[in-house]
Amino acid sequence: ESGKKFIKLSAYMKVCIGKLVGQPDIAVMRKTADVYGRLVRDQEGNIYVESVEFELSRTLEWLQEHAQQRHIAVLILTQLAQSVPTIFFSHVQTFLEAIWFALYELFENLLHKLYMLC
Repeated sequence: ESGKKFIKLSAYMKVCIGKLVGQPDIAVMRKTADVYGRLVRDQEGNIYVESVEFELSRTLEWLQEHAQQRHIAVLILTQLAQSVPTIFFSHVQTFLEAIWFALYELFENLLHKLYMLC
């Protein structure tokens, strides 16, 4: 019973998270990330792990490759780190590489804009 509910809610959340790309409303992004974090907290089983692994890989990809999706990616990754630290820990190296790349690119763009102002 609870497994079926989780599958249904997880599938719905995957769609919701996917539709947040380019969403200008930060409050909606935060609430969606919070709901997903609460959904995966205290779950057990393969279905749960598969859902978390899917979101981890998708958001890490967004963080590295898609600038317009970085905000929602960071929010989802924050929730996953807090809600399922044991699964998140296995992806820490990839996360650090991805976040470093995103921060470096942001800093590089900022320096370029400052240079253009001078």
